[in-house]
Amino acid sequence: MKYFLTLSLFLIGVNAMSQQRFDILWYNVPAGWESQNTSSQLTLYKKSTSSVPSQILIYPSVTPGKDADADFNTQWKKYVKAMYRNVADSLTVDIQNDGEWTYYSTYSYATINKSEVVIALTAIRSKNSLLNIVQIIPNESFLADQNSFLGGLEIEEGSATNISHTKEFRRKKGFDEK
Repeated sequence: MKYFLTLSLFLIGVNAMSQQRFDILWYNVPAGWESQNTSSQLTLYKKSTSSVPSQILIYPSVTPGKDADADFNTQWKKYVKAMYRNVADSLTVDIQNDGEWTYYSTYSYATINKSEVVIALTAIRSKNSLLNIVQIIPNESFLADQNSFLGGLEIEEGSATNISHTKEFRRKKGFDEK
């Protein structure tokens, strides 16, 4: 029995290592924000008495398809258009390459609790993984907190051969900067 349990745990571990997913190793919660981690997402939110939300939602990574643009459009529809009513079409897409990884960002506006908010999607993509981050903020003044969080992300991408490397993402010029 002990042998089968050990073998099962070993096989589960090997399978987990071969799934090539991004894992967030380190992140910094912006000042005045709190975090909540569930199996379906990591949520950061700003404590406020306002009815207007201020959140960062990080979803589990997925295996990307062959067409990066189609993937990004699909993720926009899934995590933004399908989740929030009356979201305007996304504005321009900012694409930045950083070695083996590419990040895509876009944003739009929606009405939540009778207030207009900015909703942004950032997708961090390698050939093996796609990590999606949705940001909901009352206005552009909150972008400093958002970019502080995104700029300090450290993630790990494991490979099928159990070799992993870490990478700190440092955002370059963002969609909100001129």
